[in-house]
Amino acid sequence: MKVAPDFTRLGKSVQIPERFAEIYDPLAQRHGGYLFIVVPYLFDGSPDWTPFAYAFAHAYEQGWFPELLNALVEHGTLTPPEANSSYRFEGQAILKPTAGMPLVAESAAGLARASSRVCLIKVDGNDGVTWGTGFLVGPQVVLTAHHVIRPLLLPPDHAKPSPDSASRLTLTFDYLRRGIGREERVARDWLLAYSMQHADESNDTVPFGLTDGLLDFESCLDFAALRLARPLGRERGYYNIAESRLPRLNEAVVVVQHPASDPMRCADGVAGELWPENIRTRLPHDANTMPGSSGGIVLDEAYRPIGLHQGCIKQNGHIVSNVAVPTQRIASLNLPLAITEGMDPLWQVEANRQPVFGRGRLQEMIHDALTGNLRVIVITGASKSGRSFSAQILRQRVLHSGDIVVLASARTLPLDVSQLAENWLHLAGGSGEQSAQLPLYTEADSALPAWFRDHLIPAFMRALEQALDGKRLWIVLDDLDSATLPPGGTALFIEHLVQRASHHAQLRLMLVGGADTGNIPYAVVAQDEIGSVTVNDVRVTARLELVARRGYAAPETVNVIADAVMAAGPNDDCGRMAEMYRKLMDRQFEATQ
Repeated sequence: MKVAPDFTRLGKSVQIPERFAEIYDPLAQRHGGYLFIVVPYLFDGSPDWTPFAYAFAHAYEQGWFPELLNALVEHGTLTPPEANSSYRFEGQAILKPTAGMPLVAESAAGLARASSRVCLIKVDGNDGVTWGTGFLVGPQVVLTAHHVIRPLLLPPDHAKPSPDSASRLTLTFDYLRRGIGREERVARDWLLAYSMQHADESNDTVPFGLTDGLLDFESCLDFAALRLARPLGRERGYYNIAESRLPRLNEAVVVVQHPASDPMRCADGVAGELWPENIRTRLPHDANTMPGSSGGIVLDEAYRPIGLHQGCIKQNGHIVSNVAVPTQRIASLNLPLAITEGMDPLWQVEANRQPVFGRGRLQEMIHDALTGNLRVIVITGASKSGRSFSAQILRQRVLHSGDIVVLASARTLPLDVSQLAENWLHLAGGSGEQSAQLPLYTEADSALPAWFRDHLIPAFMRALEQALDGKRLWIVLDDLDSATLPPGGTALFIEHLVQRASHHAQLRLMLVGGADTGNIPYAVVAQDEIGSVTVNDVRVTARLELVARRGYAAPETVNVIADAVMAAGPNDDCGRMAEMYRKLMDRQFEATQ
């Protein structure tokens, strides 16, 4: 039976330490091993091992341990063994204390979170395609190494992206096996923040043992924060690096990465001592990595972020250690990682906790009406598809904008158009004095269309602008498909408002049930035809809520909820499906309290 030597005891038996390297190093060079000075940095061992114990272990691993032992004995460098020394068998032992023994459940949950948040980065540079890894650190931000995206930055300072770079940067999530994965794009202005490599760092390596220029390591952190085209982190969750701490010497680490553009992999290792001394912006570790791993996340034993993998450390051409940048150092810069641009998807209406299934097109249109040229939104769809719910979605989307939303139904509009104009002006914040400026329908002294064009509409718009005082007014008119507008003045008033809204900065209309928008420009009107709710709509809503409330959405939980909601259908009865969803989701959180 082959039994490994007691390296701890052998290490303590060295009598003449200054002669050990003189005997060890020539043998190591002859057999292709590492020099004595670097061996302790390369291998796992017991906490009570001396550097000599590491050297014995290295020789044993490479097969020249007997030769080393004989040479040391011959030169009198070892203490003679005790006469009664012996090996004995025991049932178990902790051989690598620094590796820890994480709980399977904690490891499974931690890797599941990582599998949703880590991505493969493809860079189509002028000199060819290169690869890296990144991970979500905000609703719309991915963190990676600066040198990963360097080929897309303009020389000589490599601080500004080239004009077409957004189209040449692709992020792939869920790349767990070949042939699967979900590509995501970056925003046009995708480089949110960055810090370059140290001047002495190149080709994914960090020269070890530097003595000059060390202060620059404090500001050279080799990271890039990439802004995505949409807030993907709302669905997948993201790492809050503001909660990061500095790694501890000899603690267990896990690096989640896409080595060599392969499907996602993880590697265990042990953290080394932070360096440079007193600056501590580089984290040596011995987890396996490869080209393409740069930008991967380094996690602690509890799967919390502690580092951004950078490259490797070499000495005299030999790899000594891998190296990462502590995420705590990046977080200390207080980057705006929580920002979102564009449409941030809703998962519920806060007022009544009604879930929002799908309706992405409507939310995009509301966003365009808030930030762009869109003025009139037309809603169509089946009777139970959630058409009237569109008004609640609108209210939620403009909740913090200061906009005013006025709800009305074609069934209940007054016959007296002057009364209608006065009511809407009052709801917009108008005063009695402003209402008194409106001409009366009963006093019209010209043909009705001319009176509207020349008197009522101009007076209403002037009074409305005064009442709004810079705010926007949304008029939501419901039931247009099931009720006829009161004939005469009311219908004509609505028609004129549609025309005016097309070029008015403060007026927006939502017409529920469909409407004739006449000849207003195509660019200012859009239609949302509501279809049936799909299982993917429910899954997205469930993911958004679970991430918002729990930080992570387990796929099995999402699928169970979505399947049950669809079974409660029919899928064109949004009210019934929403009721089932809320019951199931609340039960999820009650079970974990």
